[in-house]
Amino acid sequence: MPETDRYTLISADTHAQATSDVYRYYLDPAFRSAFDESIGVAKRESDDPDGDSPLDPDTQRNDLQEAQGVVGEVVFPDGSPPFYPNNVFLAGPPLPDDYVNRRAGVRALNRWMADFCAEFPVRRAGVGSLLLNDLDDTITEVEWIADHGMRGGIQLPNITPDVDWLPQISDRRYDRIWAACQDLDLVVNLHVEGAFPDLGNGPIDLVPLATDGPHASIRSVVLLVLSGVFDRFPRLRVTLSEVPMNVLSGLVRSLDTAYGVMRARGLIGTILIDPSAMVDRLPSDYLRSNVWYTASPLLASDLDAIDATVGFDHLMFGNDFPHPEGAHPFTGPVIRQVFHDWEPGAIRKVLAETPAALYGFDLNALAADAARVGPSVDEVATPLTELPDRANYALVANWLATTAET
Repeated sequence: MPETDRYTLISADTHAQATSDVYRYYLDPAFRSAFDESIGVAKRESDDPDGDSPLDPDTQRNDLQEAQGVVGEVVFPDGSPPFYPNNVFLAGPPLPDDYVNRRAGVRALNRWMADFCAEFPVRRAGVGSLLLNDLDDTITEVEWIADHGMRGGIQLPNITPDVDWLPQISDRRYDRIWAACQDLDLVVNLHVEGAFPDLGNGPIDLVPLATDGPHASIRSVVLLVLSGVFDRFPRLRVTLSEVPMNVLSGLVRSLDTAYGVMRARGLIGTILIDPSAMVDRLPSDYLRSNVWYTASPLLASDLDAIDATVGFDHLMFGNDFPHPEGAHPFTGPVIRQVFHDWEPGAIRKVLAETPAALYGFDLNALAADAARVGPSVDEVATPLTELPDRANYALVANWLATTAET
């Protein structure tokens, strides 16, 4: 089959984590005893930093992803690094008393992620994690991430409304971070989790997280827009991942309407607005020029919202491997559901060209693997007429939406 008969598939949203033993290997030795105590382990192997690395390059992951047609992936962290009370996305910013240990944990996570992706540098673009408690430390970590080839950029922690020991993301003190990311050509990633106050783990707690979490993540982007970050740093690039894009429709209209009224009247309600506090363009302009969107899960309703608001130029796809709530393990069928009536050129842009340009993937280097395992053009153009057994969230959601329409 000619190379052009298959798509190169880059997943812009995947996850990986190591075991506590492996993280311990990457942890500064000064913190290992405290880590052992924190997890109830008196002694662990790999205590000698000069010994053999326990790093597992995880070639099985490549096989599993190739079975889904994926040959390149942006890798976000997952699980609980050292000294984290829970998942890296859900933990929230550490309290001042927890910061020193938590920083050691996030440094271990980043060092593992750099090595994990360096085992397959053509395929994997790792995302580094940050803490915002001490901006000198933050900038040091940003520079380390850039120096160690983590093409996925940085994961920006979401600051929830209940955090009162850090300024909100619109504060100009964070300009040092935006300047560093712009100068070092690092993408700033926002992920859906971690943008909601801690409510617990029961259904009454998790349902608000699932339903309002997307709005809370988008809040960070809104704050970046309205605080003029993209005016001051016009080359800064931000992504939204695992955020249902249908929330954009109302958001873009309301932002532009409110901003248009403020410009025309100099007021919002009865409050006088200082013209110097206004940004240069409409909010939707920044959402088109500086923000990228990863459809993970890939839902047809999301694409309708994207088309009606910011357009497809910055759209990417993520199969959320190994999480089952995204496209994985039905990546091919989900892509068929949504893209079967798209032109191949537009599909190539979403599945490969846009994420390659944003995250620095070499499409020529991926071409041979894509020609071997990528989804075929004919396959993607074939509508999905029935759901596979044990269909996942994305498949069922798209199926129900189609059924409702008919």
